[in-house]
Amino acid sequence: MSSSKQTKMPTKSYAAAAKKATPQSSPFSFQNTECNLDYDVAISNRQVPNTDLKNSVFFDLRNLPVSEQDLFDYLKSRITGIALREDLGLLEAAFADEKTADNFLKTPLLINEKRVAALPPRNKAPRILRIKLANVPLLPRPQVENALTTHWGQYASVKAIAPFTYKGTSITTRRWDMIVEITPEADRLEAPVAFPLLGSTIIANWRGAPPSCLSCKSAGHYSSKCPKHLPKNQPKVQIANPPKPQAKQSETTAPEIQSNTATPTVHATNNSLQGSVHNPANHPNLVHVSTPTTVASSSKTTITEPCITILATHWPRMMQWAQMMKQWPSSTTHSTEM
Repeated sequence: MSSSKQTKMPTKSYAAAAKKATPQSSPFSFQNTECNLDYDVAISNRQVPNTDLKNSVFFDLRNLPVSEQDLFDYLKSRITGIALREDLGLLEAAFADEKTADNFLKTPLLINEKRVAALPPRNKAPRILRIKLANVPLLPRPQVENALTTHWGQYASVKAIAPFTYKGTSITTRRWDMIVEITPEADRLEAPVAFPLLGSTIIANWRGAPPSCLSCKSAGHYSSKCPKHLPKNQPKVQIANPPKPQAKQSETTAPEIQSNTATPTVHATNNSLQGSVHNPANHPNLVHVSTPTTVASSSKTTITEPCITILATHWPRMMQWAQMMKQWPSSTTHSTEM
């Protein structure tokens, strides 16, 4: 025997090979699109939590156009305190008073020649909003841009607007983004989230907007709760009086039994013997078979014993045996006397 050990070649499982494989995305996928807004302020649409502070603002650390160190260096001489929401990627910065905080909300910060927008807490409406539009008609870009700008000019000041296009091309999609600033006299943006334009119903969404549904193109609910996708109401089967389990005979009283008084007439033929028997109880030599009975229960269900079929089938032969039994003693006596 050879003492040398054979070296096993490492094998790669299918799961490991599939994990390293990078699937090729379709060139028509929405992931292959981009939106180039001509606006120098990064506007975040993330939901910001509530706070009990009236003199604070939030910064979205996950979408900063500058580094966190640059933001810290800018704020350290202007704020009085910081609360980091690391799990949410948000920074809450407190100022000396509420008026100073409101000024930071109205005017974006300029850090290293880049504008950074502060976000108000959830209980305060933001002054600058990024509106996301869906189901926009596929028409020439200037026509759509002018129509959207005119429509939204009724509710806010449109700062920038652009469609999502496929990267490296001018091919548009049905999604557009807008940057708007609400008027100074308004507290929040009041605009419809579903509106007709250029022959289509466009759905709009922004931070703090009422619910809207892209499935049925209407307002009042989200797509996840759209009645269009809910299962239809099926008729419910109701049991008025469900049957109760039958108790043991020893624990309950005997049910009411109503005997059937109608006894069938059966004709039996035995050679020269032909007779009609109207009551089988008059023949003691026969094995009595109970007559069909009707049991009356609380659920008003009638149960009939299948005795009539057995009686009608075997009655002629039973009568023949009975007559033979009656004749047997007399025949024996007669033969003895002879």
